[in-house]
Amino acid sequence: LAAIQKGEDDKTQLSADIAEAFSKRDQLDTKLGELQDHIGTLQSDVKVATELRHKDATLYTANSEDLTGALDALEGAIQKLKASKSPSLAQLKSVSETMQTAALLADALGFGSAEASQAATKLVMLRQEPANEVRMEDYKFKSDGIIKMLENLVVQFRAEKVQVDKTEVSSMSAYDNMMQTKTDEVKAATHEMTESKKKKENAIEEIASSNQQLTTVEATLKDDKEYTNTLSSMCSEKAKTWDQ
Repeated sequence: LAAIQKGEDDKTQLSADIAEAFSKRDQLDTKLGELQDHIGTLQSDVKVATELRHKDATLYTANSEDLTGALDALEGAIQKLKASKSPSLAQLKSVSETMQTAALLADALGFGSAEASQAATKLVMLRQEPANEVRMEDYKFKSDGIIKMLENLVVQFRAEKVQVDKTEVSSMSAYDNMMQTKTDEVKAATHEMTESKKKKENAIEEIASSNQQLTTVEATLKDDKEYTNTLSSMCSEKAKTWDQ
């Protein structure tokens, strides 16, 4: 009877262990699916952020080159106007074209376009006057005003260049920080997946082992019960014989 009771207890415990292992396996399956989805989301975030960073970098490169080129052209125009007491029509045309280009760029970037356009208009008017009819005093008055506007534009363009550079540095820093965070999260999730897979494998092994033990316990319990029943029957028969 003690062996039968032990067998019943072992059977109950093994059945509980198997049920718990199945539950653990199912929970790990769910967790692995969630981790896989999480890693997929992280990788998607990285892809989107990288594409956006590439677009921002491309825009920055274009704007930076345009601003640098405009600054060089403006400073060159200022030098030409200051160096020449009586600029040729070709020089005036070159300076005027520089101003028009600067006006378009300033308008595209959202600053100083009105001032650039005003300076360009004045320069166009100046170059249209016959050089031999322009008095030096009158030219000096007009060119000084244009030079002043050109110099103001240089200040604005430099400020814009500084702002564009700062924005790019900030964008790069934010991207680098985001990439580091996402990389760490992917690494952590991947590690957690590896550990969860090991735990799942252990749960499956536990199920198999417990099932094997349960089969043995049930067989032994069956034999013990049959033996007990046989023994009980034999005892009953002997008791009847003694009674007779």
